[in-house]
Amino acid sequence: MEPPKGQRDRPIRIMLVDDHTLVREGLRGQIDAQPDMEVVAEAGNASEAIELAAEHRPDLVVMDIDMPGMNCFDAAEIISIRSPESRLIFLSAHSHDEYISRAIEVNARGYVLK
Repeated sequence: MEPPKGQRDRPIRIMLVDDHTLVREGLRGQIDAQPDMEVVAEAGNASEAIELAAEHRPDLVVMDIDMPGMNCFDAAEIISIRSPESRLIFLSAHSHDEYISRAIEVNARGYVLK
């Protein structure tokens, strides 16, 4: 028998990617309070996110758009190839159309302002 629509047999597995530890901790606290979600990995930069996404295969990657090092859009493209089941939502302090357009190009499922 299939579970009712909208119910899963396991929590939504989430990876948080932000160069600010405090932001990741705040997001983790909110997510961990939800019974149907769990944080399975955290990364402080885009390069680390690529490795952890391949290892953990999260359902959802929540990634800051502006981090030092590798470009987050390039990382998103690599993550989608190595972990195609993972969906991506970008977090940003910027509402520039250029960023939003680029997020759409890499098949992000959302763009959320911090």
